[in-house]
Amino acid sequence: GVQIKKTKKIKKTIVLLSVIACLVIGGIAAFYADKEAKTNVFTVGSVSIDLVEPNWDEDNIKDGMMPNETVPKDPYVINNGLNDAFIYMSVIVPYKDMQIQDMTGAITDVEDHEVFAYETNGDWVLVESVKDETNEVMKHIYAYVGDDDSTLETLAPNGTTPTIFDEIQFANVASDQGLEGTELDVIVNAYAIQTE
Repeated sequence: GVQIKKTKKIKKTIVLLSVIACLVIGGIAAFYADKEAKTNVFTVGSVSIDLVEPNWDEDNIKDGMMPNETVPKDPYVINNGLNDAFIYMSVIVPYKDMQIQDMTGAITDVEDHEVFAYETNGDWVLVESVKDETNEVMKHIYAYVGDDDSTLETLAPNGTTPTIFDEIQFANVASDQGLEGTELDVIVNAYAIQTE
């Protein structure tokens, strides 16, 4: 009688352990077979700008410029990207050693005088000027600051900056200095940096 009870008890224990093992293995299999996923859509930002000069007309200078002559030139930036951006412009102007004539007719020798002049609007502040002696140009870098001349202004998507200047003026150069018939470039570049 005792031997049969032990055998039944062992069989019950084996059956119970088998059931537990099946449940554990089944649970593990269910755990490893379960799958859950999340898909998050991220839109990548973009910074894109256009530099425009609506009043610039190359026909204004096709016959050459006269000393002290002023022509319309009005560069500004449009933000056509997806993000706010900080805006910068560089204006590259040639310089020469030349003689400048004032309104009284007096002539003064000037070294490294910029051939063109312009007056920046108040929404732009000069950040740096760099003299390139190899190419005989001055590179002036400006930042868009809006109404506050101490803090960078952000330009929102579809926004426009004010013009950096509205006209450009040829220096009041005395004659016979070798500038007649030469081609001189004024280069304006615009840059945008995403604000965040």
